[in-house]
Amino acid sequence: MEALYYGGETMGITFLKQKRFYVFLGLALMLVLRFFLSWFATFGIDSPLIYNKTAELFNTGIIPPFSIYIPIAKHAFIPGPGIPLIYGAMYFITKNPIYVGMMTGILQLLGILVLYFMYSQLFSKRTGLILAFLMLLSPWLSYYSVEIWNPNLIFLFASLTFFALFKLKENNKPIYWCVLVFGISMASQVHMSAFLLIAVSFLFLLYYRVWPRLISILLGLLVFAVLFFPYIKYEIATGGYNTRSIFSGTGDVVFKFERLLRAIHFSVIFTSTEIAHFAGAGLKRAIAFYSYHPFLSVIFVPLSVLTAYLAYVMFYTFIKASVLLKQVRTSPIAFIFFVAFIINPIVYCFTSRPFSPHNLIVIAPILWIPIAWFIEHPGRLLFPYINLKQVGYIYVVASLIAIYMIMVDHPHQVPVRDVVKIAEFIGNEQNAPVYLEGVAEVTQMDALESLHKNYYGRMYPLMALSEKDAKGRFILLDKRTHPVTGNVVLETPTVVVIQK
Repeated sequence: MEALYYGGETMGITFLKQKRFYVFLGLALMLVLRFFLSWFATFGIDSPLIYNKTAELFNTGIIPPFSIYIPIAKHAFIPGPGIPLIYGAMYFITKNPIYVGMMTGILQLLGILVLYFMYSQLFSKRTGLILAFLMLLSPWLSYYSVEIWNPNLIFLFASLTFFALFKLKENNKPIYWCVLVFGISMASQVHMSAFLLIAVSFLFLLYYRVWPRLISILLGLLVFAVLFFPYIKYEIATGGYNTRSIFSGTGDVVFKFERLLRAIHFSVIFTSTEIAHFAGAGLKRAIAFYSYHPFLSVIFVPLSVLTAYLAYVMFYTFIKASVLLKQVRTSPIAFIFFVAFIINPIVYCFTSRPFSPHNLIVIAPILWIPIAWFIEHPGRLLFPYINLKQVGYIYVVASLIAIYMIMVDHPHQVPVRDVVKIAEFIGNEQNAPVYLEGVAEVTQMDALESLHKNYYGRMYPLMALSEKDAKGRFILLDKRTHPVTGNVVLETPTVVVIQK
């Protein structure tokens, strides 16, 4: 591949040979850590909805034309059966939501493997390996790798899309067009941010004049038709109802400068260990979060600020070098980075929903380009005596602490393993099997004040269980202490446990 800056391939091969044992040991430990974190995934409102859609596919054997609803559109659903099919691969083996959620992590690991090959060819094998380790340790990617949640699935398909674009620039083969169509098609079936991939791919191919031959067009259409066959059949029967619903009634479109700043900021620090976003909105919420881990916070906060600073330094250095060397127009790496980095914040400036960092997963594969360039061309980071190896040690320590704080022992999140325990406990108490169902909202909150402490007290003190409702359902609620007022509040319901 044509690289922005050429790396030392010989140095990369030597590094791999000399450090082979440590490389494999580190990879093994990272893989164990990733699967261990699956027990601490949350099980929020969307998770049970996706879980139920997967169960419906398994029980009926009918492949649905679409999956879950689109929040910004009225009466519209994400096209294609991709989400239930992906999670159905694990649901077929076990119905436990802990293991079903592991499909998210498996797909992300495959995406990291794709990016290892991509960055190894764009820069060097050494750089590709270092970036793979950083991605495995990344608190952001770790957090978005364990939950049953559709935005998390897009990482693999975005990685395939960017990999195919770089390969097409180098060699216009039909196989790469098939990979490109597959990546964009599957991304479109899991999250609507896939439209960004479509825009970036179109501009990239147009700018570099990469045109498909007839065989590439035919094979690409075949891949698209196979992946979207249930949806195409449904749209023909309904006159394109869902597609029209997607592009209509998306809410008020108002430009907000604050969203632009948030999108740019999170795009830069996504590769760092700065996790204040997970503490909650506002300074008081953040203080309450860090106060929950006072000893770790004393160590972590300075390291977190340092890694965020380094992310900005690497970002600025990469932009400065690209502009000075006039590589933005000539290098595909610089071009695709700037196009994606500019389009993504602008898009979310005009959406009707507030910006959230999970919207960056679609461009996460290329957000590591400034770090890759800096690994190949290390410069002055903060002080002359801090070298790249020491930065790596800082990143490892800060990442492990961050992962523990936001996933293993988060004060305001209920892990799925505890939800499963409570469901099993209720089933034993009621002498009946149970299953989990999602709820979007619960009305008449005043009627839910009477709680069955026996059901949750020994399992998870932050959970509360309501009386049975008219349908015989037990509504499971978050029972939390407000970080500002100190009052006990009932947050949005997470799951509903229903007796069969």
